[in-house]
Amino acid sequence: MSKKILTAFSVAACLAVPTFALAQTAKTTETKEGSKKVTVTSPEITTARGSEDPVTTDIDDLSRKSKRDFVKDPTGFSGAANMGFGLGDAYGLGFGARLGYTLPGRVYIGGLAGYHIGNTAESQGVSIKNSTTYLGPEAGYDLGVGKVILRPVIGLGLAFRAQSISGASNAAAAQNVNATENDARVYVAPGASVIYPIGNFFVGADSRAMIMSGNNTVTFMGAAGAHL
Repeated sequence: MSKKILTAFSVAACLAVPTFALAQTAKTTETKEGSKKVTVTSPEITTARGSEDPVTTDIDDLSRKSKRDFVKDPTGFSGAANMGFGLGDAYGLGFGARLGYTLPGRVYIGGLAGYHIGNTAESQGVSIKNSTTYLGPEAGYDLGVGKVILRPVIGLGLAFRAQSISGASNAAAAQNVNATENDARVYVAPGASVIYPIGNFFVGADSRAMIMSGNNTVTFMGAAGAHL
């Protein structure tokens, strides 16, 4: 009889050891679903040495595309290429560029350059072509208006007007003329830019009133550029 008891005790001990070990390596998590309590038991996962600290990744952070709002904070460098036209014989189709920096207080400091191919007029066998190039600094202020940046500016610089004359100045004498004249004039240019940010890039429009002696105009230019 004692032998049977000893055998039964040994079997019970053998079953108790792995059961106790499994209980020690399990985690119990209690959650509530409505009015029911659900107990979930999961085995403990042992990580390799050096990876004891788990890294938690927020899926929302991965799917959320981070974009800077340049309307709220335009601080930094920006540059753009311009294309459009100016009113007057010395302007017409034009190309240009601007580059500048917006300070933390929204004050913009930059420079503007442009070239207009001008128009050609003919009279009594003489062809006269005028074109204009200008270059100078400008300053403005970047206002956030809805989804765009409105930048009133004022510029000051030099405009170079080139005039080339070719043809016969006297048809009877058949005297040919081929001459080019260049002159520089100081200009003042109040105007404004409208900028629509698209990520780090932007599109927009520029308009300037070029005020100078004998060569006034208003320019209208489309713009495409980037915040650098």
